[in-house]
Parts: sequence; structure tokens; C-alpha cells
Amino acid sequence: MTHIGTVRGTHIELEEPIDLPSGTRVRVFVLPEGKTDSHCLIGLFRDEAELLDAMLEAVMTERETRPLRLRDE
Repeated sequence: MTHIGTVRGTHIELEEPIDLPSGTRVRVFVLPEGKTDSHCLIGLFRDEAELLDAMLEAVMTERETRPLRLRDE
């Protein structure tokens, strides 16, 4: 889920409410608006090595059982 907000000191004020109970702990990836380039996803997960490893493992496992392309037989 992606939401837009404004930093106010140590808080982020969201433009729209989110459907989570008050006090729910969340992980926030901060990406200042207007400071992106054509490669905005490069480096987004640079501090998430374990997550990247898990994603890569899941993709490779899926490719072993369901190839992206059907081979001509």
C-alpha cells in the first residue's frame, strides 16, 4: 500500500486515512516526492538484503515449476 504524506517533525501526516488500528507498528520507506528519476526502483531495497534473498528464492522456485516461456517442441 502506498500513501502520500507530509513530514511534521518526527511524524508523517498522511493525506488520506489508512485502515489500520491506532498503535499498529508499520515499516516506512521514505521517498521524497519530486526527487525520483527514471531508475527510482534501483536501490529501493538496498538495506533489505534478507527480503531480496527471499524474493529471489521465491522467483527462482516458481520458474523451476512454471517457466516464463513455453518451449517449442
